[in-house]
Amino acid sequence: MDEPERIYQEVIKNEKVVGTGLKALDELLKGGFHEKSLTLLLSPTNIGKTLWMCALAKNMLQAGYNVLYITFEDSENKIGQRITQNLFDLSRDDLKAMSLQDYQKCWNKYRSSIKTNLYIKEFPEMATNALAIHAFIKELKERNLSGELSDIPLYYCRGAFDLANMHFTDKTLCKMLIKSIEKKAPGERDERDEGFLELARTSCDWTDKSYIGPILEECKTA
Repeated sequence: MDEPERIYQEVIKNEKVVGTGLKALDELLKGGFHEKSLTLLLSPTNIGKTLWMCALAKNMLQAGYNVLYITFEDSENKIGQRITQNLFDLSRDDLKAMSLQDYQKCWNKYRSSIKTNLYIKEFPEMATNALAIHAFIKELKERNLSGELSDIPLYYCRGAFDLANMHFTDKTLCKMLIKSIEKKAPGERDERDEGFLELARTSCDWTDKSYIGPILEECKTA
């Protein structure tokens, strides 16, 4: 509190904001994504979240950022197709009507101007769990952290589930998921559906203080 000028410069003047390339979204976010912050876009079904996300992915690639797109609904191919449509500025029908030669010309034209990478990973609905996400993070680490970076440690600590004590956003998302499962006929629900419904009615805690032991040891020796 003794350095008002420095605080003013760091917090107000020097804050890094990354424009999304989508006018309505930039206006809503006061300029775009603010550095070191988390942005959550939440809306009912069939509003156009996937369309926004695919357009956003394309814009971020062209702006020089790596993009990781995790999809819980559409397939990896479908998301890749939609991002390509945005990149080529074509409708789905026009993209599908392209010859291989025309497609390759468009691909080479845009690929030469994009130096970053796009990763699309699909987690089928209700098939996602901590182990699957852990495996994917491990895969990304093996692919991208080589040489001196390969020694960066990776830890997995399980948490807890208590719907009553969740923050508003998390609670809302879980309730939406619960409703989507409850709409299914009993014969259409699989074991994971029933397991999540049972979990939502109770609370579970898998935390263990011993999990942080190796992390503390790593911090002491770093």
